[in-house]
Amino acid sequence: MKPLTIPITSALVEDYAEKHTSPEDAVLHDIYRWAHLHTPQPRMASGHYQGRLLQTFSEMIRPKRAIEIGCFVGYSTICIARGLCEEGRLDAIEVNEEYEDIILKNLNTANLTDKVKLHIGNALEVIPQLGESIDNGDICVILVLIVTLDGCLALVGENGGRVIHGNHTADKVHMIVCDGGALLCEVIIRLLILPQRNHLAL
Repeated sequence: MKPLTIPITSALVEDYAEKHTSPEDAVLHDIYRWAHLHTPQPRMASGHYQGRLLQTFSEMIRPKRAIEIGCFVGYSTICIARGLCEEGRLDAIEVNEEYEDIILKNLNTANLTDKVKLHIGNALEVIPQLGESIDNGDICVILVLIVTLDGCLALVGENGGRVIHGNHTADKVHMIVCDGGALLCEVIIRLLILPQRNHLAL
């Protein structure tokens, strides 16, 4: 499957969706603004609509455990963490150490330091150190492309986890999740593409 080279939604559709979605709070608004003022690729921040979508998914599942791979400045991290169950926790993995301080600052501002553990490093090296895999009822949010199959398998327990992936061309990840963690020769993939600027695939 070739990557899309054209926008999947128009600016008018995105603007309409944002205007009719519950507004982002001051914390998220300030994070998004900071990203646009101080980073070279501000659209890596999830933003209002996609952030609300991630928070909604998290609130629907109410996971006890979540893993995020690729959190940039922490916008999506906050959205996911807000949907955790009361005793839930989120392991957030970011490869770029330059964003560590701002992520921690944003988590503190959002009063989520007790729910989120930030890991700086390569996800394929960090994941084995977490000591446990994702089981049924937990979620994994991957906002960067992971192409190593063995590394992805480390995320999924025997019962399988739910994965929200930011790139619908990553077929190997979908195979693992949709088959509950087992890698088979033939897998029926049930895939839903949401018309989002990051093309969320479920």
